[in-house]
Amino acid sequence: MSDDDEMVTRILTGKPVDNTTKREKRMKQIRKHYSEQKSSRVVKVKTQNVVIIGRSRTGKSTIKSMLIDPTAEPKDLSLRAGTIDASMESFFVDDQNLVLNIIDTPGVYEHQSAEAIVRDNQKIMEAIEKCINLEITKYHLICFAFSMPAGIQSDDIDALQLFMDHLGPDVSQNSCLIITRAEAKTSDQREKLRQELLNDSHFKKMNNYFKRGIFFTGAINYDDYQNGNASIVEQYMNVLEFRKQLINEFVKDCEPFQIDKTYVNEMRRIQEEYEAKEKELKSRLAENNQNAEQRKELERVKKELDEAKKRLAGSKTPCSIS
Repeated sequence: MSDDDEMVTRILTGKPVDNTTKREKRMKQIRKHYSEQKSSRVVKVKTQNVVIIGRSRTGKSTIKSMLIDPTAEPKDLSLRAGTIDASMESFFVDDQNLVLNIIDTPGVYEHQSAEAIVRDNQKIMEAIEKCINLEITKYHLICFAFSMPAGIQSDDIDALQLFMDHLGPDVSQNSCLIITRAEAKTSDQREKLRQELLNDSHFKKMNNYFKRGIFFTGAINYDDYQNGNASIVEQYMNVLEFRKQLINEFVKDCEPFQIDKTYVNEMRRIQEEYEAKEKELKSRLAENNQNAEQRKELERVKKELDEAKKRLAGSKTPCSIS
């Protein structure tokens, strides 16, 4: 019935107009029409931020590949590091209506020394600073990646403990351990490895740092793929399970760990102090005409610099050097 017909009927019968029914009828037509359109849809989504940290060639970038397409053609291993600079990529998880920002950091903790740890922490701070410039200051999950073939050494654990201490105890609520290249391991083998880690004398002191758990990742093995071995089917099924568990963890609703720009700026200032002192130290070492007093002062500066580096590597509280 048209609007004119409805008006005539209302006048002749004296019945009031049922606006609710009319409105629902019109809106039903509108919604049906919109649902048939092919135009872009805009929906509100959640955002989760994930950071991946680990040595070079541990399979950090492969974690992202596994999330995107676990059937992707595998690549041969390379001696060159896959990630040179910190980068961030965003992915849409359709069934969760969620955007996942993954921050991939360059290889860190290659060498265990106070100076190396200072540089590595600086790399991570640079990655975080880049994210802060993009207004990303909250991190829902911080993943520490280790390769199955390489294992976890005592030096790795010591370096990790320094880093965790550096950010403070609260970061443990948002931290997990990821063991990569585990595609050929059965569920029993993975559980055995998990228990070995939990009971390891060195790793025990780190248990409380990974309150989000221990996870596994992998990809179809390159050599098995090239040879067309039947084992790639089982590897794929393992990878699919890894992917499911990791996505569930990535999208889990939780209170994020927050790093503010003030802290990163303070870290940057301290690093610049170190670099200036090192430059001054090298310049003074190059001088040939040093008297006893100058040599004594030089030793004092060198000792102070070394101690300051160790404090920075093992403490979240900013320190300065004179």
